[in-house]
Amino acid sequence: MPRGNEIPVRVRSEIVALHNAGKGYKLISKTLQIPHSTVRNIVIKWKRFNTVATLSRKRKYDERTKWEILDEVVVE
Repeated sequence: MPRGNEIPVRVRSEIVALHNAGKGYKLISKTLQIPHSTVRNIVIKWKRFNTVATLSRKRKYDERTKWEILDEVVVE
């Protein structure tokens, strides 16, 4: 289940472009009407992974474990 509305890749690219142009988080936030914390997080992730694409998340368990858990929960 998603945590919230996802920012489109086009907008994330624009945030990175504005950041590279020397604009600050507050100015980017006001320009694009996105919270400054979101702008900051997008820039931090871009610096870390060098991409603005949505990355896959690690699974905490495999399919077999998932079915084992469901079997335990559904026991009558």
